Amino acid sequence: MKKLRYTQYNGVKTEGGYIVKKQWISVWQDFVGVNDLIKAFILASIPTLLGYFLANDTNTTQQLFFGLAGAVIGFLLNTFLIKPKRIVIIGEKQEDSL
Repeated sequence: MKKLRYTQYNGVKTEGGYIVKKQWISVWQDFVGVNDLIKAFILASIPTLLGYFLANDTNTTQQLFFGLAGAVIGFLLNTFLIKPKRIVIIGEKQEDSL
């Protein structure tokens, strides 16, 4: 069975000696890709603003609930369209021999 080795080093993932450069930023003590963060922000903002502006102008309660419904829709869009990049390996730790 061939085992793959993935290593994280300061936000740069090395795969078999090849370095894959990607921009990472720290959000709430977790590293996220800048492109994914921008996509998630846009995907959450558009339905929220649409829900808010589709509500009746004179009814602030309706604006609140339509905006919240849009935020939930945006959250669901982010959940299904943006996949996690984290690699979790469950098993015994192997020692590297040189």
